[in-house]
Amino acid sequence: ETRVSQITYDGENWEVISGLKDLTVMNSTNSEFWGYVKDKYTTLKEAYDRILATDVSARWRYNWTSDEQRMPNWEKSYEQARKHMLQAFAETYS
Repeated sequence: ETRVSQITYDGENWEVISGLKDLTVMNSTNSEFWGYVKDKYTTLKEAYDRILATDVSARWRYNWTSDEQRMPNWEKSYEQARKHMLQAFAETYS
């Protein structure tokens, strides 16, 4: 998992795009893979309960003017985004 950012300043406004990439997530149950189109390239058999693992990424944007005193809470935003990604993956039946 890697934290990423892109920062832009136009002399008046700041824009920061933060994110994380390659967060590995896994469901050991409650993941289905069936009902899809099959052709000569299909290699996986249908399954109604399958292990699912993947890497996910997300980005979020901050905007504020240079006149504003308060800076975003970078760490809190990152922790909340990461928590919600893991929670959505763990609690969503797919």
